[in-house]
Amino acid sequence: MASVYSRPPTFAKLNRDNYYNWKFRMQLELEYQDLWEIIDGGEEVPEGNPGRIRAWEKKARRCIGELTRHVEDSELAHIRRFAEPPQPWLAWDKLREVHEGRGWATRIQLRRRFITSQMRPQTSMQDHINQIHELADRLASIGSPVSEEDILLVLLASLPSTYDNVVVALETKSSALTVDLVTSALLNEERRQSGDTDQPAADSTLAAHAKGKTKQASANMTCHLCQKPGHFVAQCPILPAIAEALGKANPEALSHATYAKEMEETLMANCTSTYDSDSHVF
Repeated sequence: MASVYSRPPTFAKLNRDNYYNWKFRMQLELEYQDLWEIIDGGEEVPEGNPGRIRAWEKKARRCIGELTRHVEDSELAHIRRFAEPPQPWLAWDKLREVHEGRGWATRIQLRRRFITSQMRPQTSMQDHINQIHELADRLASIGSPVSEEDILLVLLASLPSTYDNVVVALETKSSALTVDLVTSALLNEERRQSGDTDQPAADSTLAAHAKGKTKQASANMTCHLCQKPGHFVAQCPILPAIAEALGKANPEALSHATYAKEMEETLMANCTSTYDSDSHVF
């Protein structure tokens, strides 16, 4: 049987930008090779039996070897000192410490990226949805989870204007929205816009419903941000003030109730001159 070290890495080596995906793949790789228990403490150093000790040390060396060959040269400085004697669990913890900061600044940075997400041109809908889910998962991994409602708000507010009709249709549905339902609707809309004629007729129902109901929905809708009727979050009149208060160039990216609540003190301090004392922003 060929040595595992003769196989080239089957996924990208760790660098400064890919830790979250690398960690997931690396753990699966170590589990496949029956080495993960060395990392998570499930297989501790045996005592007394020299044969078992040697077998454990051999396994630990394999484990640190796998970590070493799956990181870029720029990352070796973080784990080099754990190679002799082999301490792969310390190497793993060090990489997590370096790349997965759990401080307040990291949480704010990730949360800002999450709530200001915008679908970039030429990005597929599936890639865009995956990026939002990845940010949500990263926030959960550092102890700052987001709810499914937050994911839905961010996803719907992050879309270009070509998706306005389907967004309105989704927001005015009488039944509760789920991430799966919204994902399916957006993927179908993307295929419809791309000219895929194989989509079932039901896919066009949302668009037709939206065109017929947009004005009525706007009149009856209560904004989730300012809690006032007559408009959607993306058209909320307080968004420019929020953008100015937070120094953001794109006010529509801030149309999320969760973020507004978190920034209550800042917004109230900066917006009192614009809105009278009887208007309740939150």
